[in-house]
Amino acid sequence: MNLQNKEAVLIKTDGTYESVKPKNKTHFVLKELQEYVNGLIQMLPSNEQGYVLIVNEEAGCHNDSEENIRGSMYYKYGRTNKLLGDILIVKTKYLK
Repeated sequence: MNLQNKEAVLIKTDGTYESVKPKNKTHFVLKELQEYVNGLIQMLPSNEQGYVLIVNEEAGCHNDSEENIRGSMYYKYGRTNKLLGDILIVKTKYLK
């Protein structure tokens, strides 16, 4: 998946993904980010320059959270730490 020129990409646990844009066309707001990851958010470093990962900070606390193999590939420490739940990869200029 090529991230160039994308504001953000939502990666689901089943491996599917879709490009997403801020509703207000300038930046994502907190509630919007929470909706994408189904809960409270945590920002993690990406191995893609200019992007961060937005994850559900409580995903590991829930038994129904599935590993996100594709999304973990974009996590700076994804080789050793796997991420759970849906993941939003966001270009930093779209965060305030």
